[in-house]
Amino acid sequence: MDKKNNIIDTVTGIGAGYAVYRYAPNPMFQLRMKLSKKYLDTPLSDSEISAFKQIGNDLFEQRFKPLGYNLVDVARPENFGYGTKQLEELTKAYDDYIAASKNFIQRAYRKYLKNYYVRDYKLTDSAVLQGTNAYYAGKSKTFVLNMDKKPVYLFHEMGHAINAQNPLLKEVSSVYKNPIVRKFWLTAILATSLLTNKKTKEELEQSNNPFAKVNQFVKKNCGILAGLLLLPAVAEECLANVQGQKLAQSIVPKEMMKRVTKTHLHSAIGYVLGAVFAGLAMYLANFVRDKIVHKN
Repeated sequence: MDKKNNIIDTVTGIGAGYAVYRYAPNPMFQLRMKLSKKYLDTPLSDSEISAFKQIGNDLFEQRFKPLGYNLVDVARPENFGYGTKQLEELTKAYDDYIAASKNFIQRAYRKYLKNYYVRDYKLTDSAVLQGTNAYYAGKSKTFVLNMDKKPVYLFHEMGHAINAQNPLLKEVSSVYKNPIVRKFWLTAILATSLLTNKKTKEELEQSNNPFAKVNQFVKKNCGILAGLLLLPAVAEECLANVQGQKLAQSIVPKEMMKRVTKTHLHSAIGYVLGAVFAGLAMYLANFVRDKIVHKN
């Protein structure tokens, strides 16, 4: 009976822990967005939008266009439907990629990639149209944003372009910002934490499992490891803010710099808190699991 109860407790603990990890970040993220929008990412006035559009376009023409960069303002009539066209090209590219698969495992993996990136692009494109996001497409050296809503976002995206000019930073960023890589390691940390029981030092010494100490280390430090895993991506995003801030300081009037600084703070705080929330969610998942499994 005790063995049966232990199994039930373990299964319940793992399920509860996963649920906490899956849903705990949502209210934290919503609170962060609410506070950030209230104090940092407030709407621009019409005069500010007009001024930042002019400054951004001038900066692009002088510093980036001669180097082969492109600027897509989705608010301009000639760019209407840009996102739809990009989505069609992305879908076709992945369909061809899937068709070239050599086995069912490769095919399944590539289908997963397609679903992930298509869904992600739809969300990004919608946010760009609404003026709540922007992005820099490194392969085509293209800045994409809504200049009628938030032209101030252009400085941060230009910061990404400057970062990409550093070969080492570009390589490191491509690995650590890869969502598949992040998801794999976060899943590995979560699975190890939820599937591992707490052990005393004596129990570890007596264990025949060669991975027991590693598992206990991951379990004990799961929150920290999850946060650290996202740190390189956070660092690159914050560096893009620094580069964008430097660009703005060279061309934006002093009385308007406060807007740029607030926007970059909004961005930096968002990425830092994203890593903190991921670590906290991992910790809480493990904590809830152990409270259920180890009642005594």
